[in-house]
Order: sequence, then C-alpha cells, then structure tokens
Amino acid sequence: MSKTAQFEILGSQQFIQWLNIEKVSLVFTTYQSNRLILTRHLK
Repeated sequence: MSKTAQFEILGSQQFIQWLNIEKVSLVFTTYQSNRLILTRHLK
C-alpha cells in the first residue's frame, strides 16, 4: 500500500492581507508530494 505524502502550509494574517493589497498571486510546486499550489487575490 502506498503512503500519501503529507504537508502543511502556515502563513500569517499579515501575509494574506499583503497578497490582497498588492493583488499578488503565488504558484509553487513540491516534487515530494507532486502538487501544484496556487494562492491568489480575490475581489
């Protein structure tokens, strides 16, 4: 049976607010868990 890789993402409220103020999106990957992670500004 294959074991699913686990990961955790932590961020501060200030970081989320900064993303919204600057209207910034971030995309990053992790080869270890074979995932694409997207954070984006919402209106």
